[in-house]
Amino acid sequence: MQINITARHGEVPEDLKERARTVVERLVQRVHKPIGAHITFDTEPRPSAEIVFTAARDVTHVAKAEADDLRTAFDRVAAKFQRQMDKHETLAKKKRTTARKAASL
Repeated sequence: MQINITARHGEVPEDLKERARTVVERLVQRVHKPIGAHITFDTEPRPSAEIVFTAARDVTHVAKAEADDLRTAFDRVAAKFQRQMDKHETLAKKKRTTARKAASL
């Protein structure tokens, strides 16, 4: 899987890029059939981070967050994506359970 990291209006320190790769490699395990990930850091008007995961069947997962610095923004966006995946898995499990009950009737 390809991971792209870009910066708008500034540079991203190498240690933050490595941390971003490590975290995204861990998060990608939660995505069903991942194709790629794109991380965008923006410094203007306020530091922000965005993660876009592309998966099979044209599924795209997006999370954005702002903070006082890029590292905090990235930590927030990673936590936000984690919550989205938790919710997605819970809803998918609920949908499968409901479908099984309906099929058994």
